[in-house]
Order: sequence, then structure tokens, then C-alpha cells
Amino acid sequence: MSSFPQTFISTVSHWQASNRGPTSLYNYGKGSSLSENAHVVIIGAGMTGERSDAKRKGASLAYQLINQGALPKGKKVAVLEAKDVASGATGRNGGHVRPASFHSYPGLIRPLKDGGAGHTPEEAVRILEDEEENMRLVAQIVEREKLNQGAFGADFQVFRNEAEKKAGKEALEAYTAAREKYGYPPAQGIKFVDDAEEAKKVSRTYFTRQDHAAGYAVTPAGMVHPHKLATALLRLALATGQCELYSWTPVSNFEKTGETWIVHTSEGDITAEQVVLVTGGG
Repeated sequence: MSSFPQTFISTVSHWQASNRGPTSLYNYGKGSSLSENAHVVIIGAGMTGERSDAKRKGASLAYQLINQGALPKGKKVAVLEAKDVASGATGRNGGHVRPASFHSYPGLIRPLKDGGAGHTPEEAVRILEDEEENMRLVAQIVEREKLNQGAFGADFQVFRNEAEKKAGKEALEAYTAAREKYGYPPAQGIKFVDDAEEAKKVSRTYFTRQDHAAGYAVTPAGMVHPHKLATALLRLALATGQCELYSWTPVSNFEKTGETWIVHTSEGDITAEQVVLVTGGG
């Protein structure tokens, strides 16, 4: 994590540079007097900070806490950001919303000693379902809030030879069987085509020549402008009056006293009933 005060000037990514208008939350709350307390303090104002449920927490967390009614009336969320909103990993990624799918299943259950992740089949299914559900959630929020920040369709993977196609088919079969075994519904939006002639017709990818296509698979995917989406969700939270945002307010540490957390920042201290740490460390 960068130290503060920062001894260098950070580069500006394409996503940050293309979202510098009045709605970008650029320097929002910088130098403002910090509230003395909040119900929840969220440390970090990137995309991870935009959702909350039993699986994920973090600018989405502020949005979900308020818009799904989880935040008690009269209570507030304080979002503390060391730099500008979405100036870390959120503002520097490719904007792809591509959940891992059946292709990843074999690697997830492969033992650690063999270079895999070492998960049980049930854990692997839960991980992949979580990935798919996250993309569905992003698509739902974009549509519901009419954010015009993303496009959702499919990811296209070409199998370059019979061995790759065979491995892909076996992975899909194993994943499908595991989902059924552990009570999950069939995975949505997966299409597997093992017709080489069809694959040659439709494949137009930089790594595959037409005559080297043995089959292909289609899985759900999408793309968003990550900086605009993060700031749009935070603006929705701010508009409710139950959310406060403080940019350029790095947190040095936090500690618990009884049932209360004390968060120490460059602008003073703030107490909270709950603290959620969602920094990327970049």
C-alpha cells in the first residue's frame, strides 16, 4: 500500500481521465470536517465498496446497505478514501465483467501439490456460482438504475484442437454434474459447440486461425466503465442523505473499545458500530 503523504504523483488511467466531469466525485469531501460517528465506516471507495451480502462487502456496499434497507433509519454510512474515488484498482482495470465458468472447475478442484486450488467440488461450485451471481447483480443494478454504464452479452472461447475441446467438454460435464449434486440449478447462458466446421465459420480471434478451430464455448460476460459505475453507485448512496464520502482521508489504524470502533484518519477520528475494510492495497 502506498504510504502517506504520498511521495510520488500517481498516473491517471483512461477510466479516470474519461470521467472527470461534475458527476465524477473528483475530490469529493476533500478537506471537509469529519463526522464524529457513523453506524458503518467503509474504508475504501472502489468498486468492492459497492455491494454487501453474506459473500461480499465493501462503493457497492454503501449503495446496497441503503437501497436494500439494511441500514437502520436515521443511521449513516461514512466512506473514507485515501485518495480519489476509484483511483486504485477499480479505476485501472479493463472493465470486463467476465465470471469464471466451467473452464475453471478442474483447476479449482485439482490438489495444491498438483498446481490446483485444492478446493472440494462443492466449494468449487459455490465459487463459480458466486462469480456468475455477481455478474447478474451488476447487470440488474445497471438496468434498474438506468445507469447506461455497461453492455452484457457473452464470452467466446475457441478450442484450437481436439485435445482442448475434449478437456473443455469434460470440464463442462463435471461442472454440470457437481451443480446438480449439490443442489444448484443448471448454469445459465452456457453453449458448447463441438462442430469443427461451425467453429471455423464463426471464429475470428487473434490467437486462432480458422483452420485451427475445433469447437467453441459461449459463456455469459459483459463490460462496464468501472470508474463511472463506481461513482454512479456512490452518487445514488449520497443522494439518500444516509451516506457521507470523504476523499483524501487516509486511515492510519482503527481499534475497538467495548462495542465501538474508533477509526483514526488524517482528518481526525470517527467512531462506528461496524468497520468494513475494502482497500485494494494499491
